[in-house]
Amino acid sequence: MSARPFVIEPSRVARAVSALFGVRRDSPLTPVAPEGPKPDALRAADAERPQAPAPVGMLRDKPVLHLQPRVAVADTGIVGAQALAVWPRSAAQGASDATATLPPVADGWRLALWTFDEAARHWEYLRGSGAPLRIAVTLAGDDLRDADLPARLAAVLACRRVPAQAFCLDVPEAVWAAVGPAADALLFRLAAAGFRLALAGFGSAGARLDRLAGLPFEALTLAPAWLAAAHDDDVAARAVRAAARAGNALGWRVLADGVDDDAVRARLPDWGCDEAQGDAIGAPMLPADLPAWCAQWRARHAGLADARLMQTA
Repeated sequence: MSARPFVIEPSRVARAVSALFGVRRDSPLTPVAPEGPKPDALRAADAERPQAPAPVGMLRDKPVLHLQPRVAVADTGIVGAQALAVWPRSAAQGASDATATLPPVADGWRLALWTFDEAARHWEYLRGSGAPLRIAVTLAGDDLRDADLPARLAAVLACRRVPAQAFCLDVPEAVWAAVGPAADALLFRLAAAGFRLALAGFGSAGARLDRLAGLPFEALTLAPAWLAAAHDDDVAARAVRAAARAGNALGWRVLADGVDDDAVRARLPDWGCDEAQGDAIGAPMLPADLPAWCAQWRARHAGLADARLMQTA
């Protein structure tokens, strides 16, 4: 029998959604089908309050969770996946358009919170199917300014019965710099709660290494633009190596994001990258498709490893 998505009692979902989205405790929350793209019980809450304005062009569309796999550069092992909110209309245009960052919606609905809840909802299913258990969710400025964010995330984890260690919260460097020192205290609270933290888009805001060294990050992400430039430009390649060395010196993993062709992927060991993500690895996919992708990836690379051993014997 195939694995099915994990389903929680409606009362537990209601309590978590109340904490996460600010729904009143006395709201008449009614369970919905677990396949729905919104967090369980949020649809019923929408019916009792005015609808928030949606981003332009998104009034009729609803996001769907997609996951893009991450693998280790050294041994091609699967290490996790990036959680992405994809709108169906954009999905038909290709992964690059489908995963574009969209502005947050007002009235308490935030993209990162929705993505986090959806990823947590699928975590038990993914664990039982042999898919990676470390899921990355990108935070926005509103999230870093929210003093209640640790409590909101903890409520979802309690509802979904997922450990905090299952998540890596990606913090874009530009967002962290824009929020300022107030974000630092929140990062330490999230780390104390068990979340892994990664600095995304390293180098985009010119952050000083001595400032970053004191923060509880475990990884940094090199932006796709860096990789694209480094493939054809020796100066850019040296910059990527320097950034990777800086991350390694701080004890952080270095993730190459936007690895969209095999030529770039082949240079990752030389650049000092530890992990990779991009279309050359695997395009964003529905959670239900990830276990099959993982099985195919492992089988293909196990065969390559056996072939290399035979050549060296």
